[in-house]
Amino acid sequence: MRLTGFAAPANEARALLDAAHIRHVSASGSDHVCNVLSLSAGVHRLYDEGLLTFSYAGGSVRLEPGTALILPTDERIWPDPEALAWHGAHVFRR
Repeated sequence: MRLTGFAAPANEARALLDAAHIRHVSASGSDHVCNVLSLSAGVHRLYDEGLLTFSYAGGSVRLEPGTALILPTDERIWPDPEALAWHGAHVFRR
């Protein structure tokens, strides 16, 4: 995971990742894969508390202000840009 510098084989990393809703289910977000980010527990907590956010920039999803996330090869399941914008506008503490 580039965000934290942690690296592990895929079979081990899956056990350490959380599914973080981009737009909270309580705010009409869905459980669809495009409304979820795979984050470590600590980063998930920071995200839910609005202490960091992600947005599209130059064709990739980046942590504000610039660390790129690893996206799936299948673009159909990339994070929903509208959900990311919602999180930036309604949860992120600027």
